[in-house]
Amino acid sequence: MGTILCTEVRPSESFHLKRVLGRLDSLEPGGESYSVRLLLNDLNAQGAALFSAKPVAPGLKAKLWLPAPHEMVVAGQISWLREFEERRRVFTADPQPFRLGFIFQFGSPEEASHVRALCDELAALFPGADLTQKPFAA
Repeated sequence: MGTILCTEVRPSESFHLKRVLGRLDSLEPGGESYSVRLLLNDLNAQGAALFSAKPVAPGLKAKLWLPAPHEMVVAGQISWLREFEERRRVFTADPQPFRLGFIFQFGSPEEASHVRALCDELAALFPGADLTQKPFAA
């Protein structure tokens, strides 16, 4: 089992898990690849909210690859896109000003089970995180 790092958790503060860099590969012929960033508390068994340096069109079918905490590759579709203004206190050499919703489209029951198990593992490690209720549809 991989190690997930987090900041100290205080009940009155918002809860943030580790950031993971990944890749979103378009399933369209000749489609692009996008570098994406995920906060693990923006993941649930139905989808994920991602950050991207470039806009990604809603409706695009793609595969999401995440290397950690366990490698995961899952197909899905972009459900929404919003420009996100990063706060001045967020310092990064790789700004990603676009926020997008990605709805999973599982190819098998095993694939769905793998994602559910990952979410259950994260929920057990971080009881203050709500990994079940976030909507990723528009």
